[in-house]
Amino acid sequence: MENEILRRLSHPGTIKLLRIMKKERVLSFSELMFEVQLNPSTLNTILRTLVENGIIEKDDQGNIITEKGRRVTEILEKLSEEL
Repeated sequence: MENEILRRLSHPGTIKLLRIMKKERVLSFSELMFEVQLNPSTLNTILRTLVENGIIEKDDQGNIITEKGRRVTEILEKLSEEL
């Protein structure tokens, strides 16, 4: 499980997705697919992993980043600045 989340977090699409979600309130699957430019299968896999790890939540209105997700995004942004 740890390897899975680290692999998903390192995907460029995941980082872009989290940055977008950090700025917006609730986004539907279609909105995320349009913004991130990932194919539906890849996006679905990433979203499922992020939900399973409490980084985002999904409800009837769409997907929203959690407080944990905001912290993870900040860490990823700092790491990308250092590399």
